[in-house]
Amino acid sequence: MSDILEISEGDLLIKQGDESSCLYFLQKGVLGVYLDLEGTEKVVGQIQSGEVVGEMSFLDSQKRSATIKAVSRCTLQVIPSDSFNKFFKKQPSWHQLMIKNIAKRITEANAKVCKG
Repeated sequence: MSDILEISEGDLLIKQGDESSCLYFLQKGVLGVYLDLEGTEKVVGQIQSGEVVGEMSFLDSQKRSATIKAVSRCTLQVIPSDSFNKFFKKQPSWHQLMIKNIAKRITEANAKVCKG
């Protein structure tokens, strides 16, 4: 079972470098995606209603790759790691491998972009 989380404009949802225990489905609102680049916070994207956030750390078993803050008031469905893992393990092994490889490639590409 998942919970509903309400956050206000400017609230921190995810901090870059933190461990992951859940992912979120953004039901309403807009979230900003920020990267810490040598001590400077840079806006790198936005997450809109209907999108999932926090999935990369589930798929690549790494710490959170970005900071996520509310750009507007947001309503999110919280999906705990155990719920996600039960669903993911029901998928065919080739599907699991493909998704993990895509996540790994995105993580590696992001690291290259951050290094310049």
